[in-house]
Amino acid sequence: ALQNPELALVKSAAPATYDAAGDVIAYTYTLTNSGNVTLMGPFTVTDDKAATSRADVPGDPDVLAPGAQITFTAAYTITQADVDAGSVTNVAQGFGVFDGEPVASNQDDETVTALASPALALVKSAVPATYDAAGQTITYSYRLTNSGNVTLMGPFTVADDKAATAPVGMAPMALAPGAWIDFTAAYTITQADVDTGYVTNTARGHGHFGEDDVYSNYDDETVRALQNPELALVKSAAPATYDAAGDVIAYTYTLTNSGNVTLMGPFTVTDDKAATSRADVPGDPDVLAPGAQITFTAAYTITQADVDAGSVTNVAQGFGVFDGEPVASNQDDETVTALQAPAIEIIKLTNGTDGAYILMGGPITWSYQVTNTGNVTLSSVVVTDDDLGLIGNIEMLAPGASETLYALGVATEGFYENVGTATGQPPVGDNVTDSDDSSYFGGSPAISVEKSVDSDLVIEGEEVTYTFMVRNTGNTTLSNVLVEDDHLGVIATIPSLAPGALQVFTRTVAIFEPTTNIVTATGVDELGNEVSDQDVAFVDIDEFLGFPPDLSVKKRGDMTLAKPGDTITYTLTVGNEGGDPAYDYTVTDTFNAKYLTVVDAAGGAVAGNSITWEFDGPLAFGETQTIVYKLKVADTMPVGISVLDNVAVVSHPEDDFAENDRASWSVRVKVDAEDEPFLPFTGGDALLLAAFAGVAASVGAGLRRRSRRVA
Repeated sequence: ALQNPELALVKSAAPATYDAAGDVIAYTYTLTNSGNVTLMGPFTVTDDKAATSRADVPGDPDVLAPGAQITFTAAYTITQADVDAGSVTNVAQGFGVFDGEPVASNQDDETVTALASPALALVKSAVPATYDAAGQTITYSYRLTNSGNVTLMGPFTVADDKAATAPVGMAPMALAPGAWIDFTAAYTITQADVDTGYVTNTARGHGHFGEDDVYSNYDDETVRALQNPELALVKSAAPATYDAAGDVIAYTYTLTNSGNVTLMGPFTVTDDKAATSRADVPGDPDVLAPGAQITFTAAYTITQADVDAGSVTNVAQGFGVFDGEPVASNQDDETVTALQAPAIEIIKLTNGTDGAYILMGGPITWSYQVTNTGNVTLSSVVVTDDDLGLIGNIEMLAPGASETLYALGVATEGFYENVGTATGQPPVGDNVTDSDDSSYFGGSPAISVEKSVDSDLVIEGEEVTYTFMVRNTGNTTLSNVLVEDDHLGVIATIPSLAPGALQVFTRTVAIFEPTTNIVTATGVDELGNEVSDQDVAFVDIDEFLGFPPDLSVKKRGDMTLAKPGDTITYTLTVGNEGGDPAYDYTVTDTFNAKYLTVVDAAGGAVAGNSITWEFDGPLAFGETQTIVYKLKVADTMPVGISVLDNVAVVSHPEDDFAENDRASWSVRVKVDAEDEPFLPFTGGDALLLAAFAGVAASVGAGLRRRSRRVA
């Protein structure tokens, strides 16, 4: 027989598609004896993907007649790789035995197709959920999830219409189904966002599946603005105080957008006291961003009522617009305080001046000028006098205003003073008071002069001294007082002589004949009124001839022992010890010109070894005259002791008493041998000095007799 052992394998799968890892594919294998001989087991089916097993078979499982079938089954669990691959194919083959030899069926494959669904899902969130100022940062979080059933490939991105996104951490290059990637972005709020009231942004994710682009859903997020339209008004005033009507207070109003949204104009500020105006504003004057300011100004002129009130207060408020609705600022008031300085001044005058000189009995007009020297209005002003009583009343006195009241009287003798007082009431506080005294002097001018002489009986030519005593015996100062003698002329001019003041003048003259002379003192008071007085003095001549003068001289040096080069100061005292005054007298000092030289001649005439002084006189009895002069010792002197003796002589042609007419002074000069290499002193010079004394005596004897002088 033609034996044909053969097996035929038919494989089927259910379901025919899959779409997720974990799906199970059930395979059925039908193994048919397609030959003409009975086949023996064991019968098996192998599958390259799944483990097969025999289904329950009735009858003998190890014998398969021609045309008979055996069913095998297998299950295969889909992997993600299978889903990603798009299909899964497996190959199966059946086996049996014939006559001890294996019989293999055909190979049968089955392909199950994946239902691929690549997808991305984007979820977006924002923190914080609200904002209220430009510059705030909104942080966005994006989660991009593989919401499909296939693995997606990168690069993965998220595009946002408002912000640049970036992955959190290292972004993977593959994203399995259900896996996700987080992205983040930051967005800075603008003022426009605050003004709009919200900010919305939209994002979309992107990836790849194979060659295809995969996009996520669009996701938008809206963050709301907490809008706060607000205006703040700050008002200031300069200066902070005032003190006079007409002062100008400059107000400055700073209107600030204190909210968080841009405000629109028109912007205005109203003030209940002053008209405001915009200061110059750079940029658009009808838009005010948050924090921006607009400045307004106003000026208010202080009235006297404001000064009297003590302060002025005004209230202002600013306005703007947001979203078509008015926005009002706070009300701000400013109080400027008055520096109230109530003051009053009274000036009291007597006959238009103060301290007037008025002749006793003359008319007097007292004036009381009252001035409001403060800055507030005074009322109920009362003017009084400490002597005269009430002078008058002034109902109202504005600052700077003055009113003058008057009173009349008659001048009394001497000094008179009274005090005027003005008292006024300010709007607030204590009364103000001022006082002023005014005086006058009731004048009674008078003068006296007394003339006396020290001797009213003299010899002819003898001098006498007149004494003139001028006294102001009135009660007012006299000026331009002239004291004049009818013989001696003007004795003195006194510019000013106070009451009770005494001035004494003397005049010495020689009398040659009996003399009677009259002195007159004349002065004027402050008003030019002249007063005068006279007095007389008489001097007679005595025929007695008198006595001649007796002159004396005394001499003294400031040292008795000198060294070479020393300066010696000599003092001569010339006196008249008796008789008439001495006229035309001479003093001569003789010295050793070899060892003495003149340093200071005291006005005398130096000739050789002498100094001569001539005097006109008079030198009266008992009077003295002093001459101080200096001589210098030579720098080189003989060894030993030298005696320098110089002699002074006073001479007068009528002086017959020679005993006191001369005086000398000796100075010793000692030079040791080791100090000065000169020859020893032999005493010859001392003899020479003695000779000088004789010369001086002869000079005195030869003086010319001069005539007597008289005044």
